[in-house]
Amino acid sequence: MKRLITAFAVAIFALLLCGDVLQAEEPAYMLVRIDVNPEVKIIPLLELGLDVADGVKDEYIDVVCHPADLLRIQALGYRAQVLNSDLERYYSEQFAADPMGGYHTFDEATDEIFQAHADHPNITTAPFSVGQSIEGRELWIIKVSDNPEIDEDEPEVFFNSLIHAREPITLEVTLELLARLTDGYGIDPTMTELVNEREIFIMPVFNPDGYVYNQTTNPNGGGMWRKNRRDNGGSFGVDLNRNWGFNWGYNNIGSSGSPSSETYRGTAGFSEPETEAVRQFCNEHYFAIANNMHSYSNLMLYSWSIPYDPWGYTPDNAIFQSLSQTMYQWNGYTYGTCWDILYQVNGDANDWMYGEQVEKPKTLAWVFEIGSSFWPSASAIPGLVEDNMAPNFFLMEEAENYVPQPVSLNYISGIIDDVVGGNGNGGMDPGESVFFIPTVTNNGWITGTGISATLTTADPYVMITASSSSFPDLDPHASGASLSQYAMNVSSGCPLEHNVEFDLDWTCSQGYSGTTSFNLMVGDPLYQPMGPDAYGYMAYDNYDENGPVFDWLEIDPNAGGSGTLINFTQDDETVQVPLPFSFQYYGDTYNGISVCSNGWIAMGSTTDTDYSNSEIPDSDGPPAMLAPFWEDLSPQQSGTVSYYHDAVQNYFVVEFNAVRQYLPTTAFETFEIVLYDPAHYPTISGDGQILFQYNGISDPSSCTAGIENPAETVGLELLYNGDYDPHVPDLNQGIAIFFTTPTTQPDLTVELTYQSGSPVPVGGGNLDFDVYLENVGTTAVNFDGWLDVEYEGGAPTTVVLRSFTNYQPGWAINRPGMFFPVPGSYAAGNYEFFLRAGLNPDVVWAEDGFPFVKDGTAFASGFVPFIPDGVPNPFGEIDKGGSQEGDARVAPTEFALLGVYPNPFNPSTAISYQLSAVSHVNLTVYDVQGRQVAELVNGWR
Repeated sequence: MKRLITAFAVAIFALLLCGDVLQAEEPAYMLVRIDVNPEVKIIPLLELGLDVADGVKDEYIDVVCHPADLLRIQALGYRAQVLNSDLERYYSEQFAADPMGGYHTFDEATDEIFQAHADHPNITTAPFSVGQSIEGRELWIIKVSDNPEIDEDEPEVFFNSLIHAREPITLEVTLELLARLTDGYGIDPTMTELVNEREIFIMPVFNPDGYVYNQTTNPNGGGMWRKNRRDNGGSFGVDLNRNWGFNWGYNNIGSSGSPSSETYRGTAGFSEPETEAVRQFCNEHYFAIANNMHSYSNLMLYSWSIPYDPWGYTPDNAIFQSLSQTMYQWNGYTYGTCWDILYQVNGDANDWMYGEQVEKPKTLAWVFEIGSSFWPSASAIPGLVEDNMAPNFFLMEEAENYVPQPVSLNYISGIIDDVVGGNGNGGMDPGESVFFIPTVTNNGWITGTGISATLTTADPYVMITASSSSFPDLDPHASGASLSQYAMNVSSGCPLEHNVEFDLDWTCSQGYSGTTSFNLMVGDPLYQPMGPDAYGYMAYDNYDENGPVFDWLEIDPNAGGSGTLINFTQDDETVQVPLPFSFQYYGDTYNGISVCSNGWIAMGSTTDTDYSNSEIPDSDGPPAMLAPFWEDLSPQQSGTVSYYHDAVQNYFVVEFNAVRQYLPTTAFETFEIVLYDPAHYPTISGDGQILFQYNGISDPSSCTAGIENPAETVGLELLYNGDYDPHVPDLNQGIAIFFTTPTTQPDLTVELTYQSGSPVPVGGGNLDFDVYLENVGTTAVNFDGWLDVEYEGGAPTTVVLRSFTNYQPGWAINRPGMFFPVPGSYAAGNYEFFLRAGLNPDVVWAEDGFPFVKDGTAFASGFVPFIPDGVPNPFGEIDKGGSQEGDARVAPTEFALLGVYPNPFNPSTAISYQLSAVSHVNLTVYDVQGRQVAELVNGWR
């Protein structure tokens, strides 16, 4: 018996020594797809702390989880499909013939970088450790540069991989970057220039303990351990990409406080030796650009990682977008902020590298999510590596444009004083003389003194009359306004909502200089109505001339009103309510509405209960929606909804009074919708007028406000998830928004003068004519101008269409010598040709036309004209009158349109052009049928 007990004790002792082996026998890692369509509430799911591996926003997410997690997912009511019940087994079977699945081990990767230095000692440092992992392994980094031991005044870049231990494809990318830089030096001109002109730091293995653990448990590859190997007491590991100090622990959606979670953030920011070591390393350098490589999903992600104000998009979002768009041509990866593409994160490396600007300068940082699997097959490695060579070398090249300066001034805001020389509304308007006080911030890390700056613009509508000023001394991250005012005059011919581009060229006593650019708008859009949309509805608010006056109509019987309560008894409920009058909305007539508990009504009858707001217009949500506050609301929990008809004033009201949001539960919203009887409040189109009023708004950060047509293709979006249209004020207490189609007809003159071409020969021919269109009224007009062809009294076919915004009084289009290429395949018979102005296609404010005849063989009834190739656009040149500087007819004598790149493209492309001098540019895109798709540029450049 004693011998047996001794043997048992020895066995137990041996097992204790082999704790890592015991840890390998943990539950299987599963890949599970979860339905998260727009009807699904996703926040409770994300609060489970799951590792989101892939997905499509508002469609599905793929998560890596254990069987117990799957039960929790299903217990919350989510539809989940198991794509792979045991990922480790799947990978191990796939890699049976390849040690470590064909990937480098930690030791092999370490040997690679030491060998790179041995082979290229003149352009690399010996690998150096910036610290040790929690289990005592070195955190190796190697520097590549022409003078590696000298800290030269060159742009610095940082590339790292394997912060998550189950993402080995990232290791192969960083090792290949190192190999190409060193082996190509002196041979490949690009590699040679990069090594000569940059300081490049490469860290192949950020998380050595987790990676070695995967090698121990799965020596043939496929180990699914993600975190480091901290002993949490009952569980292991901290997610190193949730352990950075910037916005650490912001919420439990983007990271988890549970030690067993795959996204466990640790006990504090930088609680882990790995992240703390890299933090100190970054603080010792001035990295312009960094790439923190991950897998998988084929994405390029950048900050911010949190959607909520004040985060969302960084001030450098346009730079991130532009550089990512260029890299897209090589790897085809979708790019954007992670919250915008898929889900939110906090405490990650990207946000710290970019957002931490006190300890160190700002770094433009990316995450590349490489491939479509954690452990791609060995045969897939070369292709995935190759896809990401050009993008990473491009980032190295671009670093010179984003090198942080010790003193770096950026414009952040400005105050316009137009009290003496204008209307006193605090904005620049046509004909005003204004003073301007800009505020700049020092984004560097030393104090700037003796700062002076010159204000310039190339815009012909603005003349700067006082261009120089000085600024106070600015400590790092301090802001200050100019010590004297700049002054400028705005031309009376400047269009409303015209953006003026300014440069502020600054210098300081420390020897640094730069230019910070910004735009100011002439005619603040906040004081202009929104719209019209493609149908003709416009939105006026309290700030607009002739806008509504807030006048709350209290109808809640609990608050002394005379309305009828709607008894909502469950979450996400819609009830039908009859209207006391017929109401025309986007051309359709309705006698009832549907009122949803989630802050919207819809014309007609619907059972839709959509709580998950989307943009407007969009196929999500009900048809014919009016949404004053589309959000997940809970009147069955708190607050009331009521309706009332005022038979004397001829309006109908629906009021939401102190209705609670589902989340946050502390937010209560009060607003109302007023429908005016079209028989008593007429419009030219016959459509009804609508009023939104807001009498107490707590949290509009994740709602939608606006109106939408029955086809869900046209509408006006006031607000979506905290992003307001510039014409709309914040939806605070006392704001009123009034929707209407025109009540008076704009005064437009149109003339279409026939010259020649009729009858058109059998084989087709040009119909020659002159076009004239002028705003003879006294106010600016938004409208469409178009040409229609009608055959034998049939329906019109629009062959040319252009939309105009802020078309000023006196502006005219005068285009003699225009033509329409009538095809030979047009049926013989009688046609009419029209020039029309209004709201295409249904509302015509002015028209002129003439008949023409086509020879040949008559078709059977029902022939419909079509849009032929080569139709010229008669609306391309506007005579704006006045001074030559404001005349759009002035054109450069030399210019070049350089084409599009990439082509073909998906989802976007860039169109480049060159000018020999400051000129007026109109760059408009048309489809193959001659219809305008977009107006990219229309102004002085």
